[in-house]
Amino acid sequence: MRTNTNKRTKYYDEMVVNGWDLKFEYETENGTLLPSITVNGVKNQQSTLMIKKDANQQLQTIFNRSDYDNTVVVAVMDEFSAIVVEHAPPAN
Repeated sequence: MRTNTNKRTKYYDEMVVNGWDLKFEYETENGTLLPSITVNGVKNQQSTLMIKKDANQQLQTIFNRSDYDNTVVVAVMDEFSAIVVEHAPPAN
């Protein structure tokens, strides 16, 4: 008989901040959030890529054809924190 040993779920979320169309991508494995959260954003001919790869919330940020947009970075960091809270293990 076949037995499932692992369940991985991929999430795709969207939001708009300061004119940026942001697309979030992250995964859970057996209900536990995996450490990498990626955001791709576009605004006119500009683009951004933001990646959080670990639990300490360090963020890699790239803006292409655009100046650094602190409003977007702060909003994305807030969403990263919300995603971590949403997928935190239940308290005992």
